[in-house]
Amino acid sequence: MTNGELQFHIPEAWGYKFGKYIYLPGYLPPSLNKMLRRAWIRWERKAHVEDLGYKLLAAGANMIQRDDGKKRGLLIVTERSRFLDEDNLRAGAKPLIDILRRDPFRLIHNDTPEWLDQEVKQVHVGKGFEGTNIVILASEPLEGEDG
Repeated sequence: MTNGELQFHIPEAWGYKFGKYIYLPGYLPPSLNKMLRRAWIRWERKAHVEDLGYKLLAAGANMIQRDDGKKRGLLIVTERSRFLDEDNLRAGAKPLIDILRRDPFRLIHNDTPEWLDQEVKQVHVGKGFEGTNIVILASEPLEGEDG
């Protein structure tokens, strides 16, 4: 499966009708094991978050309508040549989810279940095609949304 063939399955139970798509080529959230093994010292964590912020800016994430105080959905699909186990996958996505709720993005209000339906998945791709897909979902059209 390559980037062009990736199709998103958005849980119908969530009830969202509109969304914005962000693609980060080459970015893969680190696994929890990697973060713990290296003790993810403060400067390394800061460098990772700064790099992630630049990638999101380059992908135009700052152009999406900011948090409007309503519940949103978040679907993160990583395209990997090597799968992670589920707990490492979900925990590794935490820095990405956290940066989406901070300035300059503020795309989600909070990452608690009261404010966010979230799902993190992974699909297998060949080496060199890795990346991360992010879909922000809303009940009403987001700014610039076609519908």
